Amino acid sequence: MATNLVQDNGEILAQIAATHPSAPLTGAPVRVGALTGVALTDEAEGGNASGQSSIDFGMRVWRLTVDDNEGSGIAIGDTIYYHDTGTGTGSVNLNNSSTSADGIFGIALGTVGANATTAIDVLHVPTL
Repeated sequence: MATNLVQDNGEILAQIAATHPSAPLTGAPVRVGALTGVALTDEAEGGNASGQSSIDFGMRVWRLTVDDNEGSGIAIGDTIYYHDTGTGTGSVNLNNSSTSADGIFGIALGTVGANATTAIDVLHVPTL
């Protein structure tokens, strides 16, 4: 039996520093290098050290605010991308534009009108 196993499920990691934003808030989309996920704790909360959070990288459905950055609306099944530079009303990090994307986040399970920004269900799909 292997003796070097540290954690048997890497979907949820604690004590990890997000690449963007540097101080995540609970429930917000985050990026760690090429990975995306959702913060389960605010930065430095829930037993995490300063500069670190607990982040869920698993395949789950989240209600998140998404911006139609392409101007044509978002349909169910469209790819949603993570952008360090926010777009839309409220400057959100998730939109439907692959241009300058910092990572793939997941798949839209709801619709967003043309040029609108709204909360929809998004299936987070772990990618590399």
